Amino acid sequence: NISLKRFREPKHERRPWRIWFLDTSKQAIGMLFIHFANVYLSDLTEEDPCSLYLINFLLDASLGMLVIYAGVRVVSAIVEWKQWDSLRFGEYGKTTVKTHVDHWRAGFALCKTKLSATKFLQSDHISYPCTILWDQDDH
Repeated sequence: NISLKRFREPKHERRPWRIWFLDTSKQAIGMLFIHFANVYLSDLTEEDPCSLYLINFLLDASLGMLVIYAGVRVVSAIVEWKQWDSLRFGEYGKTTVKTHVDHWRAGFALCKTKLSATKFLQSDHISYPCTILWDQDDH
């Protein structure tokens, strides 16, 4: 559990509650997005939706993580190069709530873009071409 992890961190390294909530809320919303995308994509063919959901889940947990990791590295390098402070991962600017929310929105837009790109790659190029192979067994 992510809240348990927070309490296991040394006190001097813990992020304030507001920053912790902003970080974890992006993760939670991202997980919901991926879940509902997987449910939707699993129902697009005549194949067993449970099997397709499992394929998508496994792809998210393996190849999807690699795509997201590469995306974070590329975006971080560009952010540092261009000095875009509002897009630095885990940093929310000054201590005002408005600044925190503005930085969260920018980070969430990047997060959603990475997740969408991952789902696009998986659905168009990996998961659903497999259903073509399954369909050939019926002929």
